[in-house]
Amino acid sequence: MKIIYLFIISLLWNAGLFAQKQANADTLLGKKVKCNCEIPGSKIEIIEFKFDVAVKDIIDKHRFCGYNYFQLYSAKKELKMRLLEQLLSFENDTSVVCMKVHAYWKGLVDSIDQIRQTNYPVNVDALYHINFIFFGFYAGYYAPFPVLYDTVTNEEINNDINKVKEVYRYYKEWHEQCKKNNFKNYSFPLLNTRYRWRFGHTKEVKMEELPILRGEVLKTTGRPKNRLE
Repeated sequence: MKIIYLFIISLLWNAGLFAQKQANADTLLGKKVKCNCEIPGSKIEIIEFKFDVAVKDIIDKHRFCGYNYFQLYSAKKELKMRLLEQLLSFENDTSVVCMKVHAYWKGLVDSIDQIRQTNYPVNVDALYHINFIFFGFYAGYYAPFPVLYDTVTNEEINNDINKVKEVYRYYKEWHEQCKKNNFKNYSFPLLNTRYRWRFGHTKEVKMEELPILRGEVLKTTGRPKNRLE
């Protein structure tokens, strides 16, 4: 019976994938899933289709290991707004992410040797998703590593729940300001604060509107970089 069940799920999954190629995302949901990309833990998976909600724990586990999105960037703004609020609700989740810290900006791959924290919690994972969703290509420019950093104490703070909460406060204030401007001409949340993402740039880049990525940029954005590329 189990084999028959998995066969049916597989057929439904393939049918769903075909339909997804023909349509834009009909939902955006951040779902915490158990995974083991490099270490046992959890990860936030962004679900883009209602069909995926029921079967995502069974099929397609490899998609958890990064920040690539298929249809998210072309989704309606309203879906992205609800997803942003949901991701901010992971503020107190300190469970470990099933991925190790990687570089997400090619020019800083070698800086990984200076990173002390080799893993990160789900609340940091949620913020990292927000970076990619709302800054696209520039996410890696501002946040090349999923490691938060206090420029006053010169410390990595992924595991300091109180300081991570402060970072969340800045993201929430940024969210409220962006809503007033309908997400037009907005900047990165941590500019002009004591916090930044480790080795991230601080030069302001204005986002005229929500990013829409296509083609090769879509494929490579959110994918861990390595020295061999």
